This record gives sequence, structure tokens and C-alpha cells, in this order.
Amino acid sequence: MGNKTLKWIVVAIVVFGVVKISGYVGGYFAQQELKDRETSLNASLDEEIAKANTNLPQDILKGRIALISVIREGKIIYQNYTLTIGGEEASTLKDNTKKSQVVESLEADILPSFCNISGKKEVFASGYFYRFKYFTPDGELLFIVTADKDSCSKYQKA
Repeated sequence: MGNKTLKWIVVAIVVFGVVKISGYVGGYFAQQELKDRETSLNASLDEEIAKANTNLPQDILKGRIALISVIREGKIIYQNYTLTIGGEEASTLKDNTKKSQVVESLEADILPSFCNISGKKEVFASGYFYRFKYFTPDGELLFIVTADKDSCSKYQKA
């Protein structure tokens, strides 16, 4: 009877070991599947963002941009664009002696693009506005540009 008990103990240990190992292997593959799924979701999110960004003027896309929209009754009534710029432009903007020139230059590049987009005229005529906030890569607010009916009047095509 001792040998039979010993055999069952050995069988139980072997079965337990196999189950434990298969659990580790199964867990590993499940974890890999989750990682793959997460990577796939992130890739599709990047694609969606890229598609959305194709509607934005190209000069804005040189930096990192975030967009907040307020929509009422199916119409966008306010949009806040946050743009992170780096390199020489950011360094120049920190230097107060040159800041006004750079702000003027960037406004001249950005506002015409937005003011001339089809449909913006109606939005501005209703009194709504767009705000562009510029930040350095480390998060420091450099300046804010507001586009409204008055600021766009000199850029809009007849």
C-alpha cells in the first residue's frame, strides 16, 4: 500500500507541476495578446488623430497640437488650439526683445490659414472666436493668439 500511495503522490505532483507550468505559459500568451491589442489600439488612435489633423492648416502641424471644441446644437462655437513649439522659435519667444516680432510673424502665418477656411466667415459673423495658445516643450506658456471677426477681417478673402 505504501508504493501505491507514493505513486499517487508522484502523479499528483507531476500533474500539479504540468498545470502550474501551463498556467504560466497561458498567462504569458494572454499577456502578450493584451500588449498586442493595446499596440493595435494605439496605432488606430494615431491614425484617427492623423486623419483629423489633415483638416488643419499645415503650418500648425509643425508643432504638437491639442484641440478642444465646444459644440452646441451641432455647431462648433469655440475651439481652443494648444500648440507646443520648440527649437529656435521657442528660444526667440523667451527673449522679450524679439518676442513681439515673432508673435507678429506667427500670427501672420496662422491667422490667414484659419480665417480663409470655408465656413469660418459664418462662425466669426456669429461672434465666436478661436484661441491659439503657444507653449514651449516643457509647458511654459509663451503667448496666446485670438482669432475673431475683427482679427480675421484683414485676412478673409472677399
